[in-house]
Amino acid sequence: MKKLILILLGIAGLASAQPAPTGFVAAGAGWNPYTTPQASGWFSYAYLINDKQELYWYTTEDITSASKRPFTIQTSIRTGIATPLKKMGRLTVMGLVDIGGASSTITTSGAASAGSVGLFRMFKNVYAVAGFRILKISSISGTPKLYQAGLGYTF
Repeated sequence: MKKLILILLGIAGLASAQPAPTGFVAAGAGWNPYTTPQASGWFSYAYLINDKQELYWYTTEDITSASKRPFTIQTSIRTGIATPLKKMGRLTVMGLVDIGGASSTITTSGAASAGSVGLFRMFKNVYAVAGFRILKISSISGTPKLYQAGLGYTF
């Protein structure tokens, strides 16, 4: 399996690098071990704010379940910055940090996250997106590790 991943990354690295897009939107599903059920949804928007350093203003909203019975949801919206850490052909790995708030029918609190997101260009402006983030919400104990996947579109 490791060899297959290395071969795929090598092939992706042979493709020419593309200029930074002005922005992108993405949405998908995720897995959060601290919620029941553990599935979540997310939406992200990023806009290029510094072309020379490829610095993006990055906003994400997560929707997760807060409790199973009675079923309630929690939303978290955060904004911050993201920048490419590594580019290998059609694959770009970005690092990100953000801060914002979380709210449910039970409580409202602060939220912050840090992590990385991989963008793999499938077609001209369509990307497969996979991310990993560590999320901290001040009203809950622990630091959930979120795994997310979805599709994105650049403009």
